[in-house]
Amino acid sequence: MTDLAALKEQFRRTSNYAVESDFIGDGPHIHEGSPIEQAEKIKVPVLMFQGTLDLNVSYSQSERMAERMKQVGGRCELVTFDGLDHYLEDASARTQMLRKSDAFLRQALGM
Repeated sequence: MTDLAALKEQFRRTSNYAVESDFIGDGPHIHEGSPIEQAEKIKVPVLMFQGTLDLNVSYSQSERMAERMKQVGGRCELVTFDGLDHYLEDASARTQMLRKSDAFLRQALGM
């Protein structure tokens, strides 16, 4: 999740809207707690993994976050898993995720 306001809006036309809306709430925490709204403050490299069929958090959130990080000059990599959901229940996808994480961390830490 990178944008609380968008997450709340994602549920607007569902039967869960009242529950999700109450859980997320209103107020300054929407801005303060949304990484997309704080992208210019993020000074470390960011690696995100997302399945295109994720129903928990819309894939567009990751796309928008990656774009926002680029706009502010941040380093961000989005690894997309076509046809997978939030849980990435695929052995090859999980293997790829671990390998990419290892390479990303090694590069970020200068190893």
